[in-house]
Amino acid sequence: MEKKKYYLFKRQGRYYLQNQKGKQTSLRTKDLREAEKILASLVASDGSAAAVVRKQAMMMLRENDPQYFGRSWGQLFDKYIGRCELPHQRERLKRSLESPVLQSIRDQQIVATDPDIFMESILRLKQSIRYHVQLAYRYGIKVNWVSRDLLDDDLWPEVRWRHFRAITEEEHRRLCETVEDPERRNYYELLWHIGASQGDAARLEASNIDWGRKLLVFRRAKLKPENPPAMIRIGPALEELLKKLPSQGPLFPKISKEKINRRSGDFWRRSRRLGFPPGCVLHSYRYAWIQRAAQAGMPERYAMAMMGHQSRMVHQSYAEKALIECPSLEEFGKK
Repeated sequence: MEKKKYYLFKRQGRYYLQNQKGKQTSLRTKDLREAEKILASLVASDGSAAAVVRKQAMMMLRENDPQYFGRSWGQLFDKYIGRCELPHQRERLKRSLESPVLQSIRDQQIVATDPDIFMESILRLKQSIRYHVQLAYRYGIKVNWVSRDLLDDDLWPEVRWRHFRAITEEEHRRLCETVEDPERRNYYELLWHIGASQGDAARLEASNIDWGRKLLVFRRAKLKPENPPAMIRIGPALEELLKKLPSQGPLFPKISKEKINRRSGDFWRRSRRLGFPPGCVLHSYRYAWIQRAAQAGMPERYAMAMMGHQSRMVHQSYAEKALIECPSLEEFGKK
């Protein structure tokens, strides 16, 4: 009696094939009749299970989703960009996924993509662009535009971000001493005092200052409108700085009109000229504020509210370099 080449079995509601060597292939269906059709096609063709399953899956997709075979990676990227509610995130995604270096990938049909060629294209991309391509790829799997079998998650190159650090008080002072433009110098001073992101600080207006309650109130562009605003009490040093700034309209008229790359690039060039160690960027002011808050003993919930952090893990990653001196038990007991 001839031994069967394939066996049909069910696991967690889905049907699978197993060959004589024990290799198992998912049929991607919960329907017994569909599974039996695929098995019959396999026996008749005497081909590999994977090839027959792929062919059968293509036929089913053509019947259920006629547009499946015409979709390109560019359409997927555009769909992924369009789902972002926040303008700040949408702008960042557009810069990455509409980059000219992605044109060869954008024009490809998803269903006709060769995994090896696709991976070669991915490896040539900058790390920041590759990161967003991977997120769009995962989104494509969720909406059934991309086959889960195209590339295994483990095959994607690991993304290793550059290490950023906090700017020190000495570096901040040296930087401000070299800035001739009073508006830019005041901008850096404000970042030191409140630790806002460069964009949020640049967009501040006189209306964000509540002199009656001595509060600086603003919303983070990165967060949704329903999230509470950041509020910080105006201390003596911050009050002195804010009184130097315009009493109406934008606090930084010129800087508020600059693009993000212009602001960050200007800071980077200044820090290079001053010989600052690597890792010091405009975002370093946020690291500095969080670490100073931790060293001062500010409760984490206050610092998180000020920074707009929704995750304690994210917040703690900013504060991990803070050097915190623990008081003696005698000192602590007197409080």
